[in-house]
Amino acid sequence: MQGVMHNSQYLAVIDDAVDVWTHPVLEQCIASGWDFMVKRVDIVWHGPARHADVLQLELDVRRWGTSSFEVGVEAIVLADGLRCVSATVTYVGVDLENRRAAAVPGFVRAHLS
Repeated sequence: MQGVMHNSQYLAVIDDAVDVWTHPVLEQCIASGWDFMVKRVDIVWHGPARHADVLQLELDVRRWGTSSFEVGVEAIVLADGLRCVSATVTYVGVDLENRRAAAVPGFVRAHLS
């Protein structure tokens, strides 16, 4: 056992954080026929999160496009305040019916801004 969080798990943690952040507008997204999907992830590891560490994730939208947006993520180990991961996740909005790119609705922009 390495005693550190496996690198692939950071993506799952980031995905969960974005899910929690966007959950308040989920029903409105579904009702409007819109969703968003990952297009790209850029991730930089600064140091390990160790077994049983508690992480604080800070998220913000760094760039808005017509049908896309980039979420910046900073993961910090609460025990020592050290940043362990920085990431930028690019999402593309899609029409639920045809899975083609669709403009980000105003209510989503308002919630995430």
